[in-house]
Amino acid sequence: MIMKHAQKVKKRYLTILNDMAKNRDSYVKNPEKDFTRKRKLSFQDTINTIVTYDAGSIGRCIKRYIPKVEKTPTTSAFLQQ
Repeated sequence: MIMKHAQKVKKRYLTILNDMAKNRDSYVKNPEKDFTRKRKLSFQDTINTIVTYDAGSIGRCIKRYIPKVEKTPTTSAFLQQ
């Protein structure tokens, strides 16, 4: 029962995140500039990292949630986004 609820919550969260990505201009400060370049972290990855961030360092959080080594930005790069 709890797992089914958790799966429903996760599915809903991912649906919302994908909807936000499709309409990201509504969620950024400068729509003509923000998230227009090809970056290591997509809009979805950035939002997901922020939402799921727990206590600890940003660097550890990034490595935990963005496991692909070639895709992992530095802490400084993440904060500048």
